[in-house]
Amino acid sequence: MNPYHYIIDSGNTRTKIARFNQSKLEDISYKTNSEPLDIPTSAIGLYCSVNRSCEEFLNLKNINDHLEQIEIKSDYSHTLGIDRRVLIATTLKEESHDCSTAIIDAGSFITVDFIKKERHLGGYIYPGIENFLYTYAKNGRNLPKVEHRKVGQEIPQNTEEAISFACSNYLNSIASICKNYQRVIITGGDSGKLAEFFDSRNIVVDKNLLLTSLNKLYLNLIN
Repeated sequence: MNPYHYIIDSGNTRTKIARFNQSKLEDISYKTNSEPLDIPTSAIGLYCSVNRSCEEFLNLKNINDHLEQIEIKSDYSHTLGIDRRVLIATTLKEESHDCSTAIIDAGSFITVDFIKKERHLGGYIYPGIENFLYTYAKNGRNLPKVEHRKVGQEIPQNTEEAISFACSNYLNSIASICKNYQRVIITGGDSGKLAEFFDSRNIVVDKNLLLTSLNKLYLNLIN
């Protein structure tokens, strides 16, 4: 009997395919959203998708069919994305009732959600780091594509510095709105880059938090 199951997160840019043995994450593979998933036809597990059609996931369970698992008290409208709901619901189950927490998912877009006293208060959606930087080259004929790097507070002296400093100021502004929260959880592909702008004393960085959260939900469903 195959001991493995699959947890799949299909986001805005790419699809992450995680293979678990119960609660142990064995490996992760990545696909563009145009590539086939390439999972066994007998695969079992759970998926969360904002991009792909349901037929691609074969026998995997759809988190949208199990919304009772991720019910939350929230002031936000029904438009709250399923991935954000999963992160909020699993965090609420594990956090102290008195703890105020900011949950940040740093991917193609950066979402910031605030929870306090067992309630989701709302949050923000920002362009992700790559999208922010790509805007310059896309919309400015003479502006370069700049790679992300953390910079100091001096006044920029050339175009690349001007863009890099602007990006750092942008990420600092995201860190600033979280400064009054006791705990900050940062996940997503760019979690390491964004974490550089936070006080390390009160942050938790877990790049794969959505996958492990979905896995906990799946194990609850089958047990």
